[in-house]
Amino acid sequence: MSAWIVSKAHIDALVSAAMAQGDTFYWYDADGNHSHELTYTDTERANQVGRMLWAENLASINALYVDTVENPGNCPGPVSFNGPETVEVYKFVRTHKLTPVQILKAIDCYEYQSCEHAGWKTSEAHQFCEALEVRMVSSLPGYNEARWGLDEDDVRGKREVLINS
Repeated sequence: MSAWIVSKAHIDALVSAAMAQGDTFYWYDADGNHSHELTYTDTERANQVGRMLWAENLASINALYVDTVENPGNCPGPVSFNGPETVEVYKFVRTHKLTPVQILKAIDCYEYQSCEHAGWKTSEAHQFCEALEVRMVSSLPGYNEARWGLDEDDVRGKREVLINS
């Protein structure tokens, strides 16, 4: 498997998408006990979340490519990424609103690049991605209009619930 450091713009897009989800976006630790939050106007918290996401991506790269720990300039990805010091000075810049599908794809990409170390499954970054994914799915066109429960008429074609292609 190969992985790389995602761009700052990629991190900005994930944070922006979370901030655009109403008044407050919440996610929990892996144990489900501690809530984290991000509001639309809290740019300092957005900086922290962006640093957290980029640090998790770096931890994955360091686990996969051990030479990058000693030589952060060897990290695959953006030329401007110089390791932990780049993470430490991350400053959030709001992006244009992207479609839910594009954000879902960006989450998949980020997770693929960030899952290469033992702590990924219980990381705050993983929990953030899962929460953002749920919000993006529920933002898809037609989601709110779709039937909640299905019955025989729905699944046997007696009632239109699918878009015919």
